[in-house]
Amino acid sequence: MNKELLFFNKLQRWMGRPICHKKYFYLDKWSFVHFVSGLILGFIFSCYFPINYAWLIVLGILIVYELFETAISGHLYRKELMINKVWDILIGMVGFFIIWLLL
Repeated sequence: MNKELLFFNKLQRWMGRPICHKKYFYLDKWSFVHFVSGLILGFIFSCYFPINYAWLIVLGILIVYELFETAISGHLYRKELMINKVWDILIGMVGFFIIWLLL
């Protein structure tokens, strides 16, 4: 196994360790990445689209990305719990709405 792939696997395991894992709540270090993604997407789409379209576009992008992750899980990404996927989307949308409120 090459060094880059070995590093990526170690980083992925470290980032994927749960910070908080309850029955209906899940946070890991990737949650921060999803939050920042929501901020960035929120900034981009809130500048160019009315809010009633911008939030739907961002929600669609976040859902499509999670579906993509599911499709290639086990190959490039580790498999995730469904509660983790739901919270990834919710946290991304929190980032979107925070940046929308600030604009």
